Amino acid sequence: MKIGTSVEQFIGNTPLVELGNIEKKLGLKAHILAKLEYFNPAGSVKDRVAKFLIDDAEKRGVLRPGAAIVEPTSGNTGIGLAALCAVRGYRLIIVMPDSMSMERRKLMTAYGAELILTPGALGMAGAVAVVLTGISAAHTHSHLWGNILILLCACVTSLYMVWFKRLIAKYRITTVLRWLYCTAAIVALPFGLRAIIHTDYAAIAQHALFPTLFVLIVPTYLPNLMLNYALKTVQPTVSSIYTYLQPVLAIAISVAMGLDKLHLDTVIFALVIFTGVALVLRSYAAHPDAPASRTH
Repeated sequence: MKIGTSVEQFIGNTPLVELGNIEKKLGLKAHILAKLEYFNPAGSVKDRVAKFLIDDAEKRGVLRPGAAIVEPTSGNTGIGLAALCAVRGYRLIIVMPDSMSMERRKLMTAYGAELILTPGALGMAGAVAVVLTGISAAHTHSHLWGNILILLCACVTSLYMVWFKRLIAKYRITTVLRWLYCTAAIVALPFGLRAIIHTDYAAIAQHALFPTLFVLIVPTYLPNLMLNYALKTVQPTVSSIYTYLQPVLAIAISVAMGLDKLHLDTVIFALVIFTGVALVLRSYAAHPDAPASRTH
């Protein structure tokens, strides 16, 4: 029995098997041979591709010790790269649609790869777009699509704050919140349905339940409830300034503690949000005596 010193030695040279039954069934005189590529260490023919890519990059000097590899992939190429990067000591960042199977994700992370998921509706084009936008969008703390969603959320929240006083004139605050959360759940359901179905709830540790409930109630529901009661008595701009000040403080503290870094996409979206807030403040300053029905 051959004993190797590295899994790389077993990439390629996979066995051949003759498909005798098919030959007989079709009455063929020729021999049909199947190449068993699943004998490769990571289980597919893409192991050959991964090895060639890394070998070629090393030979050309574009891949050096300590470098990171960023790869948009839908599965097997990423698995092959993850296996080889684990052997050669490279950091691997895989960008893939969130519609890919949970098994593939777990296998890549088991090899040590870092995953960045893009919306499944965008397919591989979305994954490639994230890679092409640069490494600033390819890290675990800041996602390009996540920043876009935050920007959209800020726009929707601003509309909500402006129209809130008209809503509470007809409905109770708790009623407005109930419909707000129901609407948000319906909108978010298509993005999280796969994870909801495939999550093994029985495997969730009991000690994790209390922290989960704490996050849902204390920093999520209660601040929203307090914010809505505040909106009942103050102008929308006052509450909006308080709301948007929180992520700025969080980023500043995390950067100061060395837990995160400022990235270009984060700065751009933050500037866009605060520009919008500044324009609203300016409009209110220009019309300080505007009636409540117009400013709220």
